Amino acid sequence: MERKILGYEILEVLGSNSISSTYKASSTYNKNEVVVIKMFRPNLSSFPQISLEMNRRSELISTTNHPGLVDVIYHGEENGKFCVVTEYCEYQSLETILDNMNSLSQIITILKNLSDTICFFNDMGIYHTNITPSKVFVNTITSEVKISGLAISEALRSSNDNTYIAINRPETPYIAPESLNNQPMSLSSNTYSIGVIAYRLITGELPYKSLDHSVSYSQKTSSAPKGPSTLNRTLPKEVDFIFNKVLSPHPRMRYENARLFMNDLIGLSLISNSGNIPSMANDNQTQKPIPGLENQITREYTVEYGTSIRCRICGYENSSGIEWCMGCRSILKRAGAGEDEEVATSEERSSIKETRDRIRRTLVGGISICFLAFSITQFLDITFPLPPPTSNISSISEPGEWAMIHRDHSGLHTIETEDLSISGNVKWAFETNAKIVSTPVLKGDMVYLNTQDHRIVALNRNSGAIIWERPTEIPVDSSPAVTDNLIFIGLRNNKVLALDRYNGDKKWQFVMPDNPDALPLEGSPIVKDGVLYIGSGDNKLYALDALTGELKWDYLTRDWLTNTPAISNNLLVIASMDGRVTIHDTNTGKRRFSFRGLGPHIMGSPNISGDSIYVTYRNGYVISVNLHEEEVLFFSRYYRLRLQLWLWGMMDHPGLPKGVNWIRPMGGTISSTTSSDGQRVYVSTQEGLLHALNDETGKREWLYDVRPLKISSSTIVKDTLLLTDATGKLHAVDKHNGEPLWQIDAANNISTIPVVADGVLYLASEDGTLYAIE
Repeated sequence: MERKILGYEILEVLGSNSISSTYKASSTYNKNEVVVIKMFRPNLSSFPQISLEMNRRSELISTTNHPGLVDVIYHGEENGKFCVVTEYCEYQSLETILDNMNSLSQIITILKNLSDTICFFNDMGIYHTNITPSKVFVNTITSEVKISGLAISEALRSSNDNTYIAINRPETPYIAPESLNNQPMSLSSNTYSIGVIAYRLITGELPYKSLDHSVSYSQKTSSAPKGPSTLNRTLPKEVDFIFNKVLSPHPRMRYENARLFMNDLIGLSLISNSGNIPSMANDNQTQKPIPGLENQITREYTVEYGTSIRCRICGYENSSGIEWCMGCRSILKRAGAGEDEEVATSEERSSIKETRDRIRRTLVGGISICFLAFSITQFLDITFPLPPPTSNISSISEPGEWAMIHRDHSGLHTIETEDLSISGNVKWAFETNAKIVSTPVLKGDMVYLNTQDHRIVALNRNSGAIIWERPTEIPVDSSPAVTDNLIFIGLRNNKVLALDRYNGDKKWQFVMPDNPDALPLEGSPIVKDGVLYIGSGDNKLYALDALTGELKWDYLTRDWLTNTPAISNNLLVIASMDGRVTIHDTNTGKRRFSFRGLGPHIMGSPNISGDSIYVTYRNGYVISVNLHEEEVLFFSRYYRLRLQLWLWGMMDHPGLPKGVNWIRPMGGTISSTTSSDGQRVYVSTQEGLLHALNDETGKREWLYDVRPLKISSSTIVKDTLLLTDATGKLHAVDKHNGEPLWQIDAANNISTIPVVADGVLYLASEDGTLYAIE
C-alpha cells in the first residue's frame, strides 16, 4: 500500500468495500491536519458518468458550508482513481454509541439535528441514498450531528440505475421499500431511513432485520413493524401511530419530510414528559395512561406542529395523516372525522358498533358455510353413478390373442399361459408403403394393423393375406383395440372409429369438438365393460359408449395425452405430458387422486400391478404410486409449502408426497412403457439398459446391458423377457436374474414391442413390413 496520497501520509486503513478504500491520513506539512481519504476502485473509470457526477455533486455540496456535513476538502482524480478528501470528524459514529443511549432528550435532539441536515439538502433536490448510523457522527456532549457520504451516494443515484445497483449496495434495514425495488427516491424515502434510526434508538431493535434485499422488501411491504410501545411498555401507545406513519410502505402515506416526523415526535415527548428511555418493562411496569394526554396532544402541540384527527365514532385523537382510526379502526374520512365535529353519543356509537358487528358476523358466517360446503364435497363421496352403458363388451385377450396395445387393461405385456419356442423362421411378411408405428393386435384368426399409408387392414393370421382393408383420410399412429365383433381405432384428426371386425364396415364415428389448438391423436383405445377410453390431442380423456359411440363423460387434463390409459377393476389411470398421473372412478367419472411427478414428459403408458401404478418419465425417473390413494383437501399445497421451506433450510425434508410408494432414477432417458410380473418392474432406457426393480421398494435387482443400442419395452412370457434392439436383434432374458438365454436376428429397425400369440412372434419394422416369426 502507498504510504502517501495527494501529499498526505497514510496513518491507518479505516475500511474497504467493493467500490472504494478509506484511509485516515495527516498532512505532510501539518501533522495536526488529519483527513479522511476515500480512493475509488480503478474500475469506476469505466463509468465516466459517475466520475462526472461525483465532481459536480462534490463541488455543489462543498459550497453550502453546512455545519451538519463533513467538510469536503478536495475531490478529483489521482493516478486514474477518483478520490475525495474530507475532514476527519472527531465525533463518534452513531453506530458505536446507539446501544448505550438512554436519554430521551438527547435522542430527540440528535434526531432533530439529523432531520434538519437531511431536510436542508432535500430542499435542494439532493437525497442521501444510504442514511445509516455508520454515516452519522455525533458530538456526545452537545448532540451536534455531521453526516458523510452525501456527495458519493447522490452521484451514484444520479447515474444509470443498473450501475448503481451493481456497485452500491445500501444497508438494507434502513432503506425505504421503493428504493429496494429500484424506484425513484423522494423526500419521504429519506424520512423513512430517519424513522428506522429513530425506531432503533428508542427500542434498541430494528423494525425489519433481514439483510436480504428481496426478503426485506417483502417484509416492509406486507407487514407493519411492531409498535415501539409493545417492545418497551414504558412508552406511550401514541408513539406507535407516529412510527406506523413514518414507516408506511406507501410513500404518499408517510410524512412528507423529516421535519413533520420530528414535529410529532417532539410534541409527544413533551407531553409524556419522560426524561429517559427505560429498559424493557416487565408485566408490572406497563406505562400508565398519561392523564389528559389526548386533549394535551390537541392543545399543546397539534396547533404548532400539525393537525390531529379526532374520530367521530369513538372520539380517539389520531396522529395527523392517519387514515384509519387507531381506536376503533374506522376509516376517518368516511366517518366524517374532524376537529370541529361532535363526537357521537354513546347511543350512536352502540348503534354503529351493532351494525358493524352484524355485518362482520354475516361475512364470517357466509364464508364459513361456503368453506364447509366445499369441504363436504371434497371429503364425502356424494357423486352419483353414471348411467350404465348399453353393453358390457371388452377388449379381452384370451389365450393365444393380443387384443389391445399392451395386451391387457393393466398394461403389463404379460403372458403366463404360453410356452416360448422361437426358431427365427419367417412364417409370412406383410409389406406396406410406409413406416409402421402401430402395434399389431390379434383376435381369433385375424391380425389387425393400422398403417402409415392411410389404411386399416385385417390379415389372415396363418397366411398374412388381406381379408379386408379400409382407407383412412390420414396416416394412423395408434394401435386398435378389438372386442368380439368390433374393432376401435383412434385417428390423428381426433376422430374415433368403430368397425365391424369381420368386414370393416363402419358402425359409428365419434368426432371430438373442434379445437384449433388440438394436437394429433396418438393414444390407443382400450375397451372395458361397455366403455371405450381414449386420450386425445385436445388434452381430454374421453369415455364413450363402446356400442353406440355416445359420450358418457370426459376429463380435461393440463397437457397432451399421447399414451394409453390403464384400468384395474373400477379405477382408471391416465398420464399426461406435463407429468401428471390421475386416477378416476369409472363408475362416476370423478377424479380420486392426482399426482405430479419429477418433471414433464411421461412418454410411456402407465401400468398397474397389484395395488401399484408404475410411470416412467423421459428424464429417467420411475415412480410407483398407490392405486387406491384418495385426495385430501389442500394436502398437495401443504406438501409444496413444506418442500419450499425445506429448500430454504427452515425445516426437515417432508419425505415422499402423499400416495407415492417410491421414486428411482435410472440414469438415462426413458421413452417406453414398463412391464411387470407382480414381483419386479422392468424398465428399458434409450441408452441400452434393462433394469429389473423390486416392485415394493424400487431397489434394482439386476441389470441387462446392450449399450449403446436403444432397446424396446419388454414382453413377459412366463419366465422369459423378450425385447428388441436397434439392429433388429431379438433378446431373450431370464426374468429372475437377467442372464441372456438366446438371441436371433429378427428384422431390421423394429418399431414396436414384441407381440406373442400361439408361439408366433409378430414384429413391425420401420421399413413398413410386418413379420410373423415362428
